[in-house]
Amino acid sequence: MFYCSILYVVNFTGYDGFYGLAINHACLKMDLYCRALEEAFKADAEEVCGRVIGVIKEQCRMFQVTALTFGI
Repeated sequence: MFYCSILYVVNFTGYDGFYGLAINHACLKMDLYCRALEEAFKADAEEVCGRVIGVIKEQCRMFQVTALTFGI
């Protein structure tokens, strides 16, 4: 019985640890995209549109991965 309870605690902690890690990773990626967008607006006038489009595409890709991971 003790073995089963330890196994249950380890499995539950592993799932919570993964969930916390995934949320932290998503928040970090969003922060990086915000910084990339700021850098895109600082670029030359000809490059701004292309850089902003690139940042938006990457951000949409990240939202799709998050939706697939958490079933949103």
